[in-house]
Amino acid sequence: MNMPKLGKVGRTAVCILLVVAVFAVYELRLVQWQIVEGEEYEQISLSNRTDTIEIEAARGEILDRNGEVLAGNRTTYNIVYDALDMDYSARNATILQVLDLLTERGEDWRDPLPIVLGEDGTYAYMEDRESDIAALRENLSLAEYATAEDCMAELTSRYDCDGYSREDARNVVSVRYSMTQDGFSRTNPYVIAQDVSAETVGVVSEHAQEWPGIETRVGVARYYSDGTLAPHVLGYTAVITDTQYEQAVEEGTVYNAETNISGYKLNDTTGRSGVESAFESELRGQRGEETIYTDATGEVASTAVTTTPEEGHTVQLTLDSDLQRVANLSLEKNILGNTDAKARRWCWMWTPSGCWPAPPIPPTM
Repeated sequence: MNMPKLGKVGRTAVCILLVVAVFAVYELRLVQWQIVEGEEYEQISLSNRTDTIEIEAARGEILDRNGEVLAGNRTTYNIVYDALDMDYSARNATILQVLDLLTERGEDWRDPLPIVLGEDGTYAYMEDRESDIAALRENLSLAEYATAEDCMAELTSRYDCDGYSREDARNVVSVRYSMTQDGFSRTNPYVIAQDVSAETVGVVSEHAQEWPGIETRVGVARYYSDGTLAPHVLGYTAVITDTQYEQAVEEGTVYNAETNISGYKLNDTTGRSGVESAFESELRGQRGEETIYTDATGEVASTAVTTTPEEGHTVQLTLDSDLQRVANLSLEKNILGNTDAKARRWCWMWTPSGCWPAPPIPPTM
């Protein structure tokens, strides 16, 4: 039985229907990918092409009853090494040049290596750094009896410092070793120097093209307006202790990249006594996050602040700064007065130039 042949109009209609069906299938898949499962695929894509950098939050201020700042924050400038822009082939040379500049300008740089170069040109361990020395040997997988020369030989080889002078090699490996211990990475820049002068910032900026990865970043540091005003009441801040960190672990307040970015890390600063400790939860701020987006080749495409940091809350005390100053002066005056009175009892004559001792008693006949 012969099938009826389609006319020209019928063949055209079939072709159109086939094309429409194909496009309909594509449309349905696009709807599924972009709308139904769009969020899931977006998260998968971003997870492979983004990194996150934490933004530290400023600590809250402590005020007296009249609003005068007793403990506040001041702006500081830090020199950091950022792995996002660094040239790995020139990192040792870059570090050495930065250290030379900082030393020339009288700036302190982070130097945790417990080894010094003696006047005779040999390496030696620093005194009173036993724990750091033991940690260094352990990190280098060396024996307990390894000398400073042994440690430096391993460090020099590990960080490609052959060919440098002994002094330059010691300085470079100190920074490189510290970078390793701090977990330096593209999401964790390394702070080379803290609280440098604005003039030094300007000089470093002039070398921005020569030193890829070296940046100046603004930070905050704690300050106390008058250290004599009830320091035992205000307390102080310092790096978190092992005991405090263990307590944070028990309380579930340690850092977690997924659930608690504001949690405590091992190198965080926390209140150690007084109001700084008692109101730690109020004074401590909330970290923020900056997301770095990279392309398929791994190059940075853009950055964006995805979580804004929140400054800690202000704590206002009932303490009156003016009244406390008066009390301090009165106490000082009374102490000095009592000291002078006691001294006068042992003086034969008290003059503006000082105490004249009693004349010697003549011998009896």
